[in-house]
Amino acid sequence: TGVADDDEVDRVADLDLMSERFVPLEAGKTIRIADMPGRLRAYDLHMANGARHRAIGIAVSRRCDLMVAVAQGTGAAPEVARLALDFLASREMERWMIAAMDGG
Repeated sequence: TGVADDDEVDRVADLDLMSERFVPLEAGKTIRIADMPGRLRAYDLHMANGARHRAIGIAVSRRCDLMVAVAQGTGAAPEVARLALDFLASREMERWMIAAMDGG
């Protein structure tokens, strides 16, 4: 059924690999990348050195497969999200994602 809700993004984004202390900033948003539906959610990360970063968790699906991307930065969450989505929307990345999801 695809990425059902924000709880699923929280589970699959593996933000705990960057910081064990992360907090969602708001409810996630539905997105579509390379014709794959999913969700995007922004987080506040409290890094071990005391710094605060923003992270974007992205989870999209194609048939029964899930693709996850995570971006982090020191800028505002909307800017980090825009840069991540622009990168993923590039022709090369879209071709790679579709080939990877199709097993190619």
